[in-house]
Amino acid sequence: MAGTEVERERSVSVSVSVSVSTNSVSARDGFEWWSGMVSEAVMPVSITSEYTDRFRGAATSLRLPQAEVSSFSFSPMSAERTPAHVRRSDPKCYFLFLVHGSPIGLEQRRSNTLLEAGDMALFDTSHPLACEFEDHRRQSRGTLLRLSRTDLPLPHDRADRLLGTRLSSRTGSGALLAGYLSGLRENADHCDAEELQRLGSVGVDLATVFLAGQLDHPPVLPAETRQQALLARIQAFIDHNLADPDLAPATIAAHHHISVRLLHRLFQQEPKTVRATIRRSRLERSRADLADVRLGHRSIGETAARWGFRDQADFSRAFRLAYGTTPSDFRRSTLRPVPPRWSSIREPAESFTGLRTDNSRTKGTTVEKNAWDVTGELAVFLDEAAAHVPAEQRRVLQVLKIGEEFGEAAQAVIGATGTNPRKGRSHTWRDVESEVCDVLVTAMVALHRLGVADPAALFTAHLEKTAARTLAAREA
Repeated sequence: MAGTEVERERSVSVSVSVSVSTNSVSARDGFEWWSGMVSEAVMPVSITSEYTDRFRGAATSLRLPQAEVSSFSFSPMSAERTPAHVRRSDPKCYFLFLVHGSPIGLEQRRSNTLLEAGDMALFDTSHPLACEFEDHRRQSRGTLLRLSRTDLPLPHDRADRLLGTRLSSRTGSGALLAGYLSGLRENADHCDAEELQRLGSVGVDLATVFLAGQLDHPPVLPAETRQQALLARIQAFIDHNLADPDLAPATIAAHHHISVRLLHRLFQQEPKTVRATIRRSRLERSRADLADVRLGHRSIGETAARWGFRDQADFSRAFRLAYGTTPSDFRRSTLRPVPPRWSSIREPAESFTGLRTDNSRTKGTTVEKNAWDVTGELAVFLDEAAAHVPAEQRRVLQVLKIGEEFGEAAQAVIGATGTNPRKGRSHTWRDVESEVCDVLVTAMVALHRLGVADPAALFTAHLEKTAARTLAAREA
C-alpha cells in the first residue's frame, strides 16, 4: 500500500504544472502553434488575430484531481466555437474565466457581456460561443478553472442560465474564488501532492458556492428578456446623452459592459443602426426645438450644438436630408407664413428642381426630389467617405474639383470642334452638355460642403442680384 501511495503521490506531483509558450517556435509559426495548442488543451475553436505574423502567447496549466487551473497571456485575438466544433469534440466541461487584463467580449446562448479586469464568466464546451479579446496594445491575460459537468453539483439546466453572463468577483464568495485562483497559480510549486488534492476539492466547492449564489440572487431571466431589457437601457442612455457630442457606439458599449461588436449585433434586429439611431434622435429633438416659439431666440447653430452636433453645416445637411427642408426654412414655415421667394425671376424649370425617381421602398410611387436635396445627399456621402481628411482640406479639394470638371468641359469643346489636329473630332456636343452638367453638380456640392446653411437660398439670392444687374444694363 505504501509503495502504491508513494507512486500515486509522485505521479500527481510530476504532472501538476505544465508551461508552454510560443518561444518554442519561430515568430512566423507562433499563431498556428497557439491555435493548435488551444484546440487541444482547451477545446476546438477557430482563432483570428491581427498579429498572425508576430503572435506571442504563454500558458501554464495546473492539473488537480477534481479541477484544472490554467493561466494564459497572449496577443489580442478573437475565438469562435461553432456547432461543427461542438459536434467534432465536446469535453463536456464548464470553464470559469477570471479576467486580469484587457476587456473581453463573450457571447454564449444568446447572452453577451463585456468583461473587465476582476470580472468572471461561466462558459461551457457544449454550446457555440464567441470570444473577443479587445486590442488595447497589450497582451490579454486570464485564468481558467476547468470543471467537469459531472463534478459540479448543480443542476445543469440552472447552471446553464449563467452561461455568457458577467459575474462579479469583488465581493463575498466571488472574491474568495478569485483569491483562490490567483493564489493557487502563484504558490502551487510550494504544495505537496496531498495539499494539492485537498485544494482541488476546495476549488470545486468555492465555484459551487459562488455559482449557486449567482443563481439565487438576482433571479436569472430568459435570454430574450435580458436582451430586451438591455436594449431598453441602451435606448434610454442614448436619449439621456444626446447632447454629448462624444456619444458613440464605443462609449455606449463601455457604459453597458458589452463590446462594440455585441452592441451592433443587438441592433441588427432594430430598424436603424446605432449611429443612425443617435443621429435620428438628435434630429428629432432639434426639430422640436425649432418648432417651439419659446425657443425662437436661439440660433440654428445653438440648437444644433444643444443636441450634440459639432458642426452646423453637417447639421443642416442631415436635417435637409431627413425632412426635405433646411432648418431655417422649417423654422420660418412653422412659426409664420413664408411669402413667395421669387419676384422678378420665375421658378426654374421642373427639369432642374424636380428630379423624379422611383423608390422601391415607396412601392413604385413617384417621389420628387429637389436638385439641392440630391446634391446635399452627395455632399453627405462624400464627407462621410472622406471623414479621415480634415474639414478645411475637404472644402479646398471640392472647390478645386470645379476647376477639374471645367477642364473636362473645355477638352470636350476642343474635341467637338476638332481643333486638335492630332485627335480630330473626339467628342460630340452631347458630350459637352454632359461635362457642363458635371461642372454644375460639382459647384452645387461645393456650396453644401463649404458649410453654407441654405445653399439654395444663397444661390437664389445671388442669381436675383446677378440677373437684376444684367437686365438693368440691357435696359440702359
